[in-house]
Amino acid sequence: MKKYPKPIKKNLKELVSVAYKRELDNYTEHLAKYFDRWRTKKIDCFQLKEIIHKFHNGIFRELWKKYNLPCEDVLISMAVAKNIIKKEEINPDTFEHIKDMIDSYKSLYIKTNEPIQLTFD
Repeated sequence: MKKYPKPIKKNLKELVSVAYKRELDNYTEHLAKYFDRWRTKKIDCFQLKEIIHKFHNGIFRELWKKYNLPCEDVLISMAVAKNIIKKEEINPDTFEHIKDMIDSYKSLYIKTNEPIQLTFD
């Protein structure tokens, strides 16, 4: 991450927490549907356990790794490009520092027409 003034760094970190919570909420809602299927006996407890395990070792772990990287400016730029964070939620001073990066990710998103994903090994 580039060097930013302290208020900008603080705002970026706050926004990262918001984006992480929103993505986690989204996937948790998806997981909740499997609990509904279990309650209605469409799947059994062993199947539910496997699904929980896959979520934990899959997308939840990937989200944790993604949102714990020291590149808040990149994460927020991607979150804006993916409509997880709205431009209006960003402090104007912070926005000025990352607007070019946001535009780059928006352009990438439009060109590929695919959700932008960070890949971690």
